[in-house]
Amino acid sequence: MSATDKPQFEVASLWRYPVKSMMGEELDAAELTERGLLGDRAHALLDTETGRVASAKQPRKWGGLLDCRTSYVRQPEHGQPLPVLRFDLPNGDTFSSDHPEANEKLSDAINRRVTLQSADTGPAGLNVEMVQDPLESMNEATEFEVGGAAPGTFFDLAPIHLITTATLNQLRDAKPDAHFGISRFRPNIVVATPDDTTGFVENDWVGRSITIGDDVQLQVITASPRCIMTTLPQQDLPKDMAILRTVNQLNMVDVPVLGKKLPCAGVYATVLTGGRIQGGDPVSVQA
Repeated sequence: MSATDKPQFEVASLWRYPVKSMMGEELDAAELTERGLLGDRAHALLDTETGRVASAKQPRKWGGLLDCRTSYVRQPEHGQPLPVLRFDLPNGDTFSSDHPEANEKLSDAINRRVTLQSADTGPAGLNVEMVQDPLESMNEATEFEVGGAAPGTFFDLAPIHLITTATLNQLRDAKPDAHFGISRFRPNIVVATPDDTTGFVENDWVGRSITIGDDVQLQVITASPRCIMTTLPQQDLPKDMAILRTVNQLNMVDVPVLGKKLPCAGVYATVLTGGRIQGGDPVSVQA
């Protein structure tokens, strides 16, 4: 590719979420390993009563998680222990994960007794509750084990979630009065597509490999099913059930790993070859 050529796709933005179901941080660059973006979903809160992982997929219990923002006090380094976390709570309180009253502060913020848990040091086989039919019921739930897709993390299905600007624009065009902010979908990588691209283009990437920059390779494994979390209020985004209903109307996709058709936006991927990526890197999809 010459210096004047523009790639068809490129990295528009990168996102990391150090604590499961909490707001995360936008990055200029990131290191990818087999666990995904270094430090992503490396922590979670555990319900001290049940021992289950706290997840905003159960909004009656854990919707308040999305009011809390986390970041690392410095950038993680491959092969080194993860840095201390910084928490920014909705009441304006800011503290680090090594604060002696960190668990108490977090418990008070979300009105449930919790403890901060690192995936590296936590027990295996932790479960999380997940809403089974988010369009009709917020009460019926099933359990699944977290971390199976990427040991040492608290991912649900895969270590990388990717979404294109074409998909976001398709949803916005279909429902202009809804608020389709990127943070509703919690992607790791937003891929910019040409302005004239329409439709849910990444649906066609399932089963194919993606190269980012010169060396990083991903394997797209499934479309990304959307749940009640996309509708929940967070910072400047209001509660909006139209978000999930619009995805449901426009993009029902077979998700073999879950054995059914589900409303999807974006795709999940595994990391074949790790490395460093940054905004503006070219993205190419296997023919």
